[in-house]
Amino acid sequence: MKQAFEKYIRSHLILKDKEGKMLIFKGFRALESSGHSHQNEYVLEYEGSDVKQVTNTIMFEMSDKQSNYHSIMIDGTKRTFETYKGQDSFIIDNLSTNYTPYFIFGFVVIGIIGIVAYKYWPTAKKHAKTNIIEN
Repeated sequence: MKQAFEKYIRSHLILKDKEGKMLIFKGFRALESSGHSHQNEYVLEYEGSDVKQVTNTIMFEMSDKQSNYHSIMIDGTKRTFETYKGQDSFIIDNLSTNYTPYFIFGFVVIGIIGIVAYKYWPTAKKHAKTNIIEN
């Protein structure tokens, strides 16, 4: 039974590092069940680090509606991913990326548009009103 479960995990839960190399499944241990009676919880051990992609097709052969949820702590932030038929993998992105320059650029662009609209809107409105009266 244990060997069959390990074989199943190896072929249905694939972890890859940032170079696309598969991490090696080392084994598992069962945890005490704290949920539904049909639910089992395991700690799965893989050799390697820097997980970048997870492919999980566990139980897909049993139901087209099967969904697998993954909760992962990345840089102190909990992220949840879902796999299902048609979307059987996900990429773990780097949350520590600094997006500040993009936000600043966005605010500057919005500010410039706001200033232009504020400055020229009354003139354009007055000019449009004059054109309507003349025509």
